Amino acid sequence: MALLFEYDNWVSIQNKNALQQMLQDIWKQRMFIDKEVELTEDETDKRYQPFLRFDNNQIRANNFVGFIQNGNEVIEIYPKVFREHFPNPSESEKMMMLRHIFYWFSYCRKWKFPFNQASLDTIPIDKFPELIINLIANQFLETVSKQPLTMYQPLEEALATPRGSINFKRYINNSLSHGNFQDIECDHEPFLFDNKVNE
Repeated sequence: MALLFEYDNWVSIQNKNALQQMLQDIWKQRMFIDKEVELTEDETDKRYQPFLRFDNNQIRANNFVGFIQNGNEVIEIYPKVFREHFPNPSESEKMMMLRHIFYWFSYCRKWKFPFNQASLDTIPIDKFPELIINLIANQFLETVSKQPLTMYQPLEEALATPRGSINFKRYINNSLSHGNFQDIECDHEPFLFDNKVNE
């Protein structure tokens, strides 16, 4: 297990290539989720990932805080403000840092986590990643249940007035061959509330 602070010293690791590939894949998936993000010159590089810096078999944390698990290797990255007070933290000091982080989350305006009313700084935390996953999953559930998603849904149907694109093959097979000239087979994507995500 490696413990790092933001912009701290270099630390040796075991499986550099697998870790680097995993972080690049995570960063690429993020780009599919947030399509409105403008890419910088570095981010257009397929090997780019902002979490860690690599030099031979050594890593150094950038300005991301959290936990990275690659196989059996776990990397913990804490905010740089703790480096001065806890250069080599014990388990109790790690718990104290996590309580501080949870307290910061409770009044953070940038992220709306679902635990603003809870006092997480007084709760003993053993498994930080599982707690964050649980909190984010509950936030997604709450958002989807309170604000159902409206999205474009592909439909194929016979209409009296054309909409979208006309599917001539289906029109000939389904409408013309049965004498229903007025039923025009169309493929279109209406903006619907009733879609697969809300089911």
